[in-house]
Amino acid sequence: MFNHPDPSRNACMLHGPLRQKGYDWWWHSFTAQDALTGEDKPFFIEFYLCNPALGEEEAVLGQLPANREAGKRPSYLMVKAGTWGEDHCQLHRFFGWREVRLHGEAPYRIQAADCLASETELRGQHLHLPPGGSGAS
Repeated sequence: MFNHPDPSRNACMLHGPLRQKGYDWWWHSFTAQDALTGEDKPFFIEFYLCNPALGEEEAVLGQLPANREAGKRPSYLMVKAGTWGEDHCQLHRFFGWREVRLHGEAPYRIQAADCLASETELRGQHLHLPPGGSGAS
């Protein structure tokens, strides 16, 4: 009765002034089983768009002191994956708008590198880091 699919609800909302003073995101929640313990483990994947009209070649992270001093507001696509619970963690991957392909009308489609979100598909992979490297924030 209440579950009526409407792909237009998932269209990107960043039009007009919201392209430089707005954000939009698609958030997906799942439960999987831990391969070692068999325990159910909730996790999420998020595609978060921030101020695309202010985009530069690289992601602009507004909280960095140099960007704040220069008066730069944040502008990026962030792909985030994480878990909840006692051993919670989050991984963030940021993209500048030069790297992003966005079809914002319904059905939406966002892609940057090997990360993709659409009405029917969600994919990506973690970055392989050298020993001692850090990908979490």
